[in-house]
Amino acid sequence: MTRLQDFLLDETLPRGLREAIPSEADLSSAADAAYDDLRAAHDQDQPGRPG
Repeated sequence: MTRLQDFLLDETLPRGLREAIPSEADLSSAADAAYDDLRAAHDQDQPGRPG
């Protein structure tokens, strides 16, 4: 996040709400985990297919 984005968030969001927004790293790891779960479920539905 850029310094301008940080500043705008600090100045416009109510106190405490900024901390409730997940970081980009948290979102990325959550997306990776969701993809892995989806891929595993798909692979289970496709017996005999390499995956």
